[in-house]
Order: sequence, then C-alpha cells, then structure tokens
Amino acid sequence: MMKKIILALLLLPALGIAQNKISGSFSPADEFTWCILYKVNSDNYRYAADGKVEDGKFTLALDSTVSKGVYKLVYGIPQEEKNFDIIYNGKEDIEFTYTKTEGIQFAAPQENKVYQNYMTQNFLIDQEITNAYAAEPLDREKIAGLFQQKEQLQKSAEDSLKGTYTESFALASRTYIPTAFEDQETYKEKKRLEYFKYLDPNNPILQNSGFLLDRFMIYIGSFSLETEIASYRELDAIISLVQNSELAFQKNLLYQLWGKLVLNKMPKSANYLTEKYLFQLCTTLGDDEVATKLENYRNTSIGIKVPDFTWEYEKDGKVELQHLHEFDVAQNYILVFWSSACHHCLQELPKLQRFVNSLDSKEYKVIAVGMEDSPFDWKNETLRYPEFQHVLGLGKWENHIAKAFSITQTPTFFVLNNEKILTAKPSGLPELIETIATQKVEK
Repeated sequence: MMKKIILALLLLPALGIAQNKISGSFSPADEFTWCILYKVNSDNYRYAADGKVEDGKFTLALDSTVSKGVYKLVYGIPQEEKNFDIIYNGKEDIEFTYTKTEGIQFAAPQENKVYQNYMTQNFLIDQEITNAYAAEPLDREKIAGLFQQKEQLQKSAEDSLKGTYTESFALASRTYIPTAFEDQETYKEKKRLEYFKYLDPNNPILQNSGFLLDRFMIYIGSFSLETEIASYRELDAIISLVQNSELAFQKNLLYQLWGKLVLNKMPKSANYLTEKYLFQLCTTLGDDEVATKLENYRNTSIGIKVPDFTWEYEKDGKVELQHLHEFDVAQNYILVFWSSACHHCLQELPKLQRFVNSLDSKEYKVIAVGMEDSPFDWKNETLRYPEFQHVLGLGKWENHIAKAFSITQTPTFFVLNNEKILTAKPSGLPELIETIATQKVEK
C-alpha cells in the first residue's frame, strides 16, 4: 500500500507537466525556425511556451498552468505581423497546418475546425451578397436565397458549438439577417443598428481575446462614410456599448482601439476617442502615463497647432526668449529633432541643408532642436548650419520639448505652416522632400 501511495505522489508532478499539446507544420519549412505562444488577456499578452521548428514541424507541451483561452502563436519577426490566434479549450490537443499562401488550417479539435469553417463561409457569403447587390439587373431571389444560407450557416455553427468554449465567439459574430429580400440601403442600415445586438462586452471569454477589438475595427470600416468624421457615430456606439463594463477593462480596450486608429492613420478619430471618453477614463483611474501619450499625440496631429516652446536669442546685448508661436520669419517651417550623437542625423542634416538652400528662404525655415546630454558637441555642429534656427534640448529624450512632441527617434521631421499648425509628419528626409514638392504644386 505504501509503495502505491509513493508511486501516486511521484506521478502528480508529471500530470501537471504534460496535459495537452499543440502540434503543427509550417510551409515552406525552411522559412520557419521558432515559435512562441502567448496567452491573450484583456490587458496584455502572457508568455506560455516556446519551441523550435524543425523541418517545418513543432510540438509545444501545454502543462496545467496553460489554461483554456485564446492564444497568439508568433512564428517570426516582426511579432505584431507574423502571428495568428488559436483557441484552446483546455481539454484537447490542437493540430494544424500553416502555409504562407493558405494561412492556418485546423485538423483538431473539432470545435476549432467548425469555427474556422463558419468564419470562412460567413465571409464568402457576405462577399456574394455584396456582389449580388452590385449586379445588374438586380436578382432579388438570389439575394433572398443568400440571406437564407447565411441564417442556416449561423444556426448550424451555434448548434455544433453549443456548450463549447468557442460557442461565445460564434454567438457574438451573429449580425442582422433579413428573412426576405431588402434593398441594399435598408439592409446595411439595419445591420449597422443591430451590429452589437448579440455581443456581450462583459463576457470574460470575449474580454480575454482580440475578438472585441477586431469587431470594433470591422464595424468602423464597414459603416463609416467616406469622410473620417462619419466614424464619430461608430465610436459613440462603441463607447456606449462598453460604458457599463469595469473601468479598467474599458480603458484597456479603448486604448487598444485608439492604437489601431493611430496605426491606420485616422488621427481625427483617435483624437475624438481621446476627447470624448478615453482621457476622462485615464484621469479617473489615475493612469498618467497613458493620459500623457494621448495628449502628446493629440498635440502633434495634422491640423493641430503644435505645442509652444522657447529658445534664447540675443537682442541689443540682452538675452531674450523667443516663443515658437510668435516666430514669424517664413511662410512654413521644417521642425527637425536631431542629435550630435546620432550618426544618421549627421548624414541627413547636410542633405537637408542643401535641399532647403534650393528653396526660397521666405517660404521655408528650418528649426533644428538638438536633443543633447551636453551643449559642447552640439554647439560645434550648429556652426555648420548657420541658416537653421537652432534650439538646445538638454536632457535628450527627457527634454520637455521632446516629450511634448512624442519623439522616440532621431531625426524626426514635422512641417508647420505660418500659424504653427502641423501640415505633415514625414517619416524621413526623402518623404519630407516629396511632401514639400507636393505642397508647392498644390499652391
């Protein structure tokens, strides 16, 4: 009896170590070497496992600490691009194949296969509905038939996934489906109004996944009109949907949405979300770090008057302070953040100098902010560019000017008009030159 008890105790750790596994194959095999698995939580990604990919194949053991949920499998760099989501029910092994052309295909478990097929078929039916509405002559019977197919697909997925972990995603994916033919405008408007009817933002399964964020971006992209201002209506609907959720969750989710809007170059919508609700949430929760990021982005968005700052200059033998907002020597300004310790900056500034010297001095003036640890090397470098207006920013990244403009790298360029309103944020010198050429043509 004692031997059996000891044996059972010895087996307990093993049970915790080997519970289930994820195994897969990648193609082409020689392009994949390693993979990392992260658990998706409402506010972050948590490392779960990693393993080597050999001859295109890998296996990750999932011990008892790896709970059911949505996981992100990263297979390359950049991680934010080379990844895909996996739903793990906590009970079964996961098997899949992944190719660069076809994406991921699940072999097990069954609920993953059902959900993936549902999502694929739903997308294809929506495409057919869009094409049918655009066809001439309009085939009313075909459109009504597609609505029936969509309803049948939805019911089949909900029935097949009932009681599974994946059921929540299928239920929340349901949208308005007409029971008979409707004209396109009526269908689209009803679909917009009922888009979130079946989505519960307080469902912890949905919260600990990227599902809500993905649905929000699809919603904005599907129903906003051509002008970005129209997306304000959609943002209001999203804010209203989540306002009864826990405050920290609201802030994390809306901050992620803000990041997506910034990434998709929708500054007006990003700033609207900030001003309408997100900044208030950060203030209530005391999240000064995120609040500062929101404010700095808003202050350096195209169409916004940039933050004011000052520099010293000599007048009548006295040292005076010059405010950027009061600086009036040209029609436009090129604001460049650089550093004497930045090798790339020292290569780019002479090129910038040659370019600016080819322009009318009354049209463009360079204001060069040196982000420095000490003034000595900076002072020597400024002598090479006497036509620039030089500003010393001691403290480098911690300098108040750099922080106000959210500077994370050098050189960084901004183009301002005479009112110090930001008109362009070129990503480098070639884009700056192209931007100014375009502005001159448009005039």
